[in-house]
Amino acid sequence: CLDPGRGRGEFVVAMFERLGALRMVEEGLAEKAAVVAGIERNLFGLEIDARCSQIAAFNLALAAWRRVGHCKLPAMNLACSGLAPNTREVDWLAMAGDNERLRNGMEQLYRLFQKASVLGSLINPRAAEGDLLVAAFHELQPLLEQALVQEVHDYSTLEMAVAARGLAKAAEILAGQFTLVATNVPYLGRRKQDEVLKDYCGRFHSDAKTELATCFIERSLAFCASSGSAALLVPQNWLFLGTFQALREKLLRSANWDFACRMGSKAFQTPMYDFGVVMHSFTKRLPQISSSLAGLDVGSELSPESKLEVLPDCSISVVNQLGQLGNPDTAIVFEEASKLPLLQNYADSLQGCGLADIVIFRKLFWEIEALTNGWVAHQSSPDGVGLYTGLHFAVKWDDGKGALANTPEATIRGRSAWGKNGIACAWLGR
Repeated sequence: CLDPGRGRGEFVVAMFERLGALRMVEEGLAEKAAVVAGIERNLFGLEIDARCSQIAAFNLALAAWRRVGHCKLPAMNLACSGLAPNTREVDWLAMAGDNERLRNGMEQLYRLFQKASVLGSLINPRAAEGDLLVAAFHELQPLLEQALVQEVHDYSTLEMAVAARGLAKAAEILAGQFTLVATNVPYLGRRKQDEVLKDYCGRFHSDAKTELATCFIERSLAFCASSGSAALLVPQNWLFLGTFQALREKLLRSANWDFACRMGSKAFQTPMYDFGVVMHSFTKRLPQISSSLAGLDVGSELSPESKLEVLPDCSISVVNQLGQLGNPDTAIVFEEASKLPLLQNYADSLQGCGLADIVIFRKLFWEIEALTNGWVAHQSSPDGVGLYTGLHFAVKWDDGKGALANTPEATIRGRSAWGKNGIACAWLGR
C-alpha cells in the first residue's frame, strides 16, 4: 500500500491499522508480528516535504507502540521525494569510486532528482527515456550502506552519502508497483504552477495538466500494479468541466471506475479553502462492455460529521461505465441520461468576466458618485435570496478601451449576449 502524497501520515496510519487486523485474522499472526510485518512489507509512503516525512514516521511509530508497547521497529518504507542532490555531479559520482554499477546508479539518481523539490512524487522512473534502472534502486541500498560505514574524513562526503541513501530509497518507491494507492492529492491550478512543474505536467500529463490534482490521478494509476487500485480524494469539478473531457475519455476507456462519491464542500475537518471534492476508486484493468460505475452523493450535507453519518446508508446509483462516453462533454452523471433534446440546442450558456479577471476593476455602485467617467453597471451572479440580487456592482469599462479590456490576464467573454434578453444564473454550492 502506498500514499504518494503522505503529508503527516494520516492515510499510512489508517492503512496500518487495517493491515494489522487483516494479517492477524488471515495469517493467524500475533499482534506484534502483524505490526512488524505490516511496517516492513506492506506500508509505503512518499512526501515532497522533508519535515512532514519526519512527522509521518513518528506518527506511524506511535500507532505501532500504542498497539504493542515501546519496542524497536523495522526500518520504515517512508521516503522524501522532494530531496535533490545539493552538489556538483562530478563530486556526487566520485562517491562511487571504481564501482561501475554503483556509479551508474548514482548518475541516474542525480539526473532523476534534479527537479525533485518541485516535482516530488510526480517523478516516474518508468516513464523516462532509456533504462533508468541500470542499477536497480534496491541494489543501490547495500552499496550505499557500505560507503557510509567506511571511514570518511570529509564531512561533506558523508553528508552526500546520507543524501544518496535517502534518494535511493525514494527512487525505489517511485519505481515500485503497488496493490493499493490511497491519497489526498495536492491541489494547484496551472496558472499558479512554476515553469518547471508546468513544463513537466505538459509533457507527461498533457490531458490532466490544467490541475495538479488530476495529474496525480494519472500518476497514482501508474503506481498501481495490474489489477491494483487507486483510492483518491480529488476536486469534483474534473467530473464535468470541458477542460478535462479528454482525460475523462481516456480513463473511462483504460481503467475500471469502481465508484465515485461526491462529497461536496465542507468535507474537511481541518480548516482550508472550501471547494467540492469527490472520492474515487479506480482499478488498473481495461473495462468491459458490462462494467458499471457506482455513484454516491453526500454533497448536500454541510459538515464532515453529517457526511460521515449519512454515507453508510446513502443510496447508490449504478450506471454503465462506457455509457458515460455518450454524455455531453463526457460528463460523469450518476443518473441515466435523459432522452430529451439538450438545452444547448435552444440557448447559449456564456460566462462574462471571471472573478479573478475583474475583482480589481469593480466597485459596489454606492462607492462611486454616478455611472459616468467610464463606469457601467455590472450584472453579477444572483444569490437567490432576494427578488433582485446580483445588481450591486459597477465596473470601470471605459468603452472597452481601458485597463480591463487590455489587461492580458483578463478574459472578456460572452459578448454575443450583450444587449439581449436572457437569464442570469449561478450554479455554485447550493
